[in-house]
Amino acid sequence: MDKISLIFAHLLVGILFICLSCIAGTQVSLTHVDSYGSYSKSEIISRGVERATSRHEAIRSTLEQSSTLNGQSRLQSSGSSYLMELSIGTPPVPLVSIMDTGSNLIWTQCVPCIHCFQQTTPIFNPAKSTSFNTVSCNSDACTRLQFYSRTTCTSAKCQYTYGYADKSSTTGSLSKETFTFASKSGSVSVPNVVFGCSTNSTESFDNTSGIVGLSMGDFSLIDYLDSPKFSYCLTPLLDMSTSTLLLGSGACLISNNALSIPIVINPRIPSLYYLNLKGISIGGDTLQIPTNSFNINSDGTGGVIIDSGSTFTGLISSAYVVVREKVGSIVNLPLSKYTVDPAIDLCFESKSNSMPNMPDMIFHFDTGDFIVPKENYMLLLPGSGLLCLAMIEFPTLSIFGAYQQQNTHILYNVGNKMLSFEQAQCNKPQQLQCGGTNGNRTTTFSSGRFSSSPSLFFLILQVFVALIFT
Repeated sequence: MDKISLIFAHLLVGILFICLSCIAGTQVSLTHVDSYGSYSKSEIISRGVERATSRHEAIRSTLEQSSTLNGQSRLQSSGSSYLMELSIGTPPVPLVSIMDTGSNLIWTQCVPCIHCFQQTTPIFNPAKSTSFNTVSCNSDACTRLQFYSRTTCTSAKCQYTYGYADKSSTTGSLSKETFTFASKSGSVSVPNVVFGCSTNSTESFDNTSGIVGLSMGDFSLIDYLDSPKFSYCLTPLLDMSTSTLLLGSGACLISNNALSIPIVINPRIPSLYYLNLKGISIGGDTLQIPTNSFNINSDGTGGVIIDSGSTFTGLISSAYVVVREKVGSIVNLPLSKYTVDPAIDLCFESKSNSMPNMPDMIFHFDTGDFIVPKENYMLLLPGSGLLCLAMIEFPTLSIFGAYQQQNTHILYNVGNKMLSFEQAQCNKPQQLQCGGTNGNRTTTFSSGRFSSSPSLFFLILQVFVALIFT
């Protein structure tokens, strides 16, 4: 091969590496869990409060439970507000699973079921899939799972019992399978995903197939993205319209006005997304919240978690009472003795169908300010004549919930440990795509943590090298 051909070959290899790093991710629709029922607005709010409270209790229980390794809590929090559709196996079998930023293991119910909860889609039968494989007891995956779960060895298969802090659990065999995600630009298949094939589960996951974890822990879906990042954009809660999840390199910032802040690691629960909140202000007034209210304590309590599964923001008591008092002082309406839920404990009498004039609430971080408009911290229920503060009080930590994230595009760049916020119209998912459109670009996923697909690269490389030599 002459010198010119050699240079040409090096250029082709470089182009291939660049192209592989630019392949776009996929866009998945998210459905709110309450859209499947005929719930009134008041019922939706009460169910949202219950999810937020359960999430807090699950995390608190996780920190208090004694089953730890190297000081880290094993159990994960369960439950979520949003569901995603995907398929498993070859041929694909449809699933409806919980999208959960607070969990890591991906799992679904499998035949034969010893004890299964009700689900709306067929239960997956691994015997009918040509791409199903079990994971052996001496595998690296089974060894790593022991950190999160009790594992046993049965017929050389890695068996697990995966417990959640709300006392729900699932038991089955660690396995590998092809997962398929439906996207507006076409289906995307991901081979060799390590997942839990569960045959015995509690009743806490009714009407879903299982969980797709998006936390920073092992076995999360993030392990299989071509780039370790994802984003979502949540539509207003009471609209019950479809929200959007973007996976891998298709998740990117769409404006120049994003606020980017570091993700903080809590050593006791390193898989959850903590943020370093410094303070809160309303209408230009910095609230006199005790300075340590949002700190992570030495025992892992405290801190601020961002979570899509908690419907409403819950503030630790020392912060909540200050926020509640300030909101009460700026709303020029009579206090109501009624409420939509006991945890929503600040409501006003309102005869209007529109929000009164109220200032933004601002969350202050080291790198900038996140603006929460009145629509994202107040609840207006014209049918009941109520205007309420859409936040609740928590005793041990704070959770930045989904209601306060409405119409905000939030990018989780797990590789860089950064989280970014930017305002968006979440009912227009086409505006969330990198460059404004996905076109016909494809998606690739990896078979290992934070790596690109080597088999595809070498296949294309072989073709180009063959062309050069001929």
